[in-house]
Amino acid sequence: MANNIRILHHNEIDDAGIAASSEVTNYPVTNIQNEQRKKKWRSTGANAEWIKINKTGFAAKCIAIAGHNLPYGAQITVKANYTDSWASPAFSQTFFIWGNFWSQNRMGVGEGGIGEGCFGGWDIDINEYRRLVAFRPIFIGYFISEQHYPWWGIEFSDVSNVNNYIEIGRLYIGDYFEAYTNFSYGSTEQVIDQSQILRTPGGIEYIDQLPIYHQFNLPLNHILNTEYQRQLMMLQETFGQHKFLFIDLYANWSDYSREFFGHFYGRLAPSPVSRAKYNTNAMQLQFVETI
Repeated sequence: MANNIRILHHNEIDDAGIAASSEVTNYPVTNIQNEQRKKKWRSTGANAEWIKINKTGFAAKCIAIAGHNLPYGAQITVKANYTDSWASPAFSQTFFIWGNFWSQNRMGVGEGGIGEGCFGGWDIDINEYRRLVAFRPIFIGYFISEQHYPWWGIEFSDVSNVNNYIEIGRLYIGDYFEAYTNFSYGSTEQVIDQSQILRTPGGIEYIDQLPIYHQFNLPLNHILNTEYQRQLMMLQETFGQHKFLFIDLYANWSDYSREFFGHFYGRLAPSPVSRAKYNTNAMQLQFVETI
């Protein structure tokens, strides 16, 4: 099956035992178990910092991170083992950050990947970028195969980090749901600006600038498999609009493209999954990005 839209819905970290190599006061590692990505874990250094997780009886296919400060080229090594021993773990896989600009002064997007400078040479000041998309960046990485281990270690190596510390808002390890079919033509993406504009009697406008978020309406057509239809409806019944999820819109794109354009953290919209009355093979999925 082709790589269709993927929903990372059950975070095994939330009820696991966790520890970290270091943590700053008021930024404990337990913050990564909070769905609000602005509650962060912060380390005291930026190289060979790690988070350790212990939980039995689950399958993991991917890792996801929201609200991090890892710059382009930062390294994330995921390890897993049967015991709390890390000299020769049974599983190890390394990922690299492609498209984050938090440590750069200015950024651009180009054919060579984000950070290579394009959009016709259009640059955005980093402070303006932080305001506009305060909820990003987001990283999703898929393991080479499904893994079953009780001990997990995530190590961050980021010697070029100008902050000299690692910061993580939300960390995910677990499974994902992949739709039977990809979203179809007719899908919509709304960019919603929450900024408030007031106008004086004399015509002067005052603008209170607030973050921008995205909202998606994704038609899923030709779902001939009734099991996948049932699973989509269960997403609504189980998570409603109160559970935060990761979503990967373009799981078959190259890494740098997905990381900037296709990775989102948010929740299902009100009445997020619907099925046409006279067309049981067509469904709608709605998703709202969370700030």
